[in-house]
Amino acid sequence: MSLAPSSSAPTSSANATEASLNARLDADIDVLLKSLTQIIASGTLRQPVPVGDAGGEMEAKDRYRIAQERQAMEGAAANIVTATQSLLTLTTELKQALQLADLHMLNSTMRARLAVVRETRRVNKAELGRFAEELGGLVGEIEHALAGV
Repeated sequence: MSLAPSSSAPTSSANATEASLNARLDADIDVLLKSLTQIIASGTLRQPVPVGDAGGEMEAKDRYRIAQERQAMEGAAANIVTATQSLLTLTTELKQALQLADLHMLNSTMRARLAVVRETRRVNKAELGRFAEELGGLVGEIEHALAGV
């Protein structure tokens, strides 16, 4: 009986799980970076003037543009909160998976230790049985010797 197919199945499952977690992590970090970039870019009160050679000139933003950017900043902040919650959920899932893996390892270690203890117990019982037989023979000899005196 070969264990190779069953042992490769968990490996492919683990690889798929790892790829899924990495994709989630990448997506959440991408959302965080884009949202922070949007907030930083919107955080100015002046904007560049779109004139060909007037490099470096800035003009004040009108109220309509400021309101639009404020709304975009609020959306970006909401995206940051959502991405952060997703990362916290991901962290919790990883901790739970690690605990379950540790539980599996602890169970297998306990089973191995139990097998060793049972084997030691069996050997000790056999040894005690041999000692009891030997002791019984010695007691019989002592009784025979005392009865003959």
